[in-house]
Amino acid sequence: MKRSVAKTRIGLLVVVTGLALTLGACQGRGPASLGVLRGSTASETPEAAAERVERLGEAYERDPADRRKALAYSAALRTLGRTAQALAVIEAAAVRYPGDKEVLAAYGKVLVDAGRARQAEEVLSRAHSPERPDWTVLSAQGIAADQLGDHERARRLYESALALKPEEPSILTNAGLSFAMSGDLVAAEAALRRAAARPEADKRVRQNLAFVLGLGGKTQEALAVAEQDLSPAEATAFVESLKPRKRTDAWTVARDAKTRPRAPARRDPSAGGGKPPRRRRGAASALRGGARSL
Repeated sequence: MKRSVAKTRIGLLVVVTGLALTLGACQGRGPASLGVLRGSTASETPEAAAERVERLGEAYERDPADRRKALAYSAALRTLGRTAQALAVIEAAAVRYPGDKEVLAAYGKVLVDAGRARQAEEVLSRAHSPERPDWTVLSAQGIAADQLGDHERARRLYESALALKPEEPSILTNAGLSFAMSGDLVAAEAALRRAAARPEADKRVRQNLAFVLGLGGKTQEALAVAEQDLSPAEATAFVESLKPRKRTDAWTVARDAKTRPRAPARRDPSAGGGKPPRRRRGAASALRGGARSL
């Protein structure tokens, strides 16, 4: 079933893996994401992430020419959604190390974060080779293609990435959202269900599944999925925001603002008093939040 409203460019909560602090793993490439929690761990609090970024920033300032410190600091900045600063750091590293594929991969992914898809494509094309393809780079290239509206090519790139890393939730999520962008909610749901079924899937994957289920009119299923990570009130507000009467304006806002939507953060009950969370308006507002993952 295709929805004409889904033919506009969606602000995606896509997950581009291959960035942050495990830069020593997998050919030296670390984890990343384009959107929500970019590279942070599921158990890491915002305070802990901020402290980690501060420590890495101090190390980087002492020796900005150190590529490892530049990679780690840029990756950590993404966990806080500080894309402009992450881009400045990794861009300087790319100037110092123009042929370093690890640096180019990180640079290309931050360019995707920043919505600079054309430039990202050029950089990412130099970040790996046909002889030694990198599934994280292929996934990032797919996101760039989606940003440019070339969804068929994007899905070929995701298929190539899956051939190297079968059933990887982040790739399946990107593929599912690519289908959603082109209006195929049935294929989008199928891909996101596969992603959510994986034991390593996190709340970002489930939120995207709830998003697509809600857009497809499967309100109760969307609510059940959303409630795995949100309070009942927050989950209800989230699903209500996806109903057809509110959808068109929200999708336009998501497109024009180049947002990476996500469900609202769950309120910390230990924080005490203060005003109750406001009801979110529209799909883009319900999903947007502070940072942005691919």
